[in-house]
Amino acid sequence: MGKGDVKKIFENKELRELDKLVDAFAEAMKSKLISAFYVEPPHDYCWRNPENKNKLLARLIANASDGDMVDAANYAAFLWGIDKEAKDGE
Repeated sequence: MGKGDVKKIFENKELRELDKLVDAFAEAMKSKLISAFYVEPPHDYCWRNPENKNKLLARLIANASDGDMVDAANYAAFLWGIDKEAKDGE
C-alpha cells in the first residue's frame, strides 16, 4: 500500500469507517489473546505448530458456531501464521 492508497482511505467515508472497524476488531483480538495468555492455563496445543492445524481449525469453527467471532478470528490468525511461516521458509 502506497501513500496514495492511504490518502484514498481517508478521503472516502466508507473506507474510513472500515479502517476504524478493522482497528477496533484487531484491538479486541489482542485483548482476548493477552487475557487468555496470562489468565487461563496453557492449552493442549501450540499455535505455531503445523501439526495442530486440525485442532485449531476445529476450535475456529466451534467459536464461530457459538457466535464468538473474536476467538474465531484469533484461531484464523493462528492458521494464517502457520501458513505464512511455511511460505516464508520456502
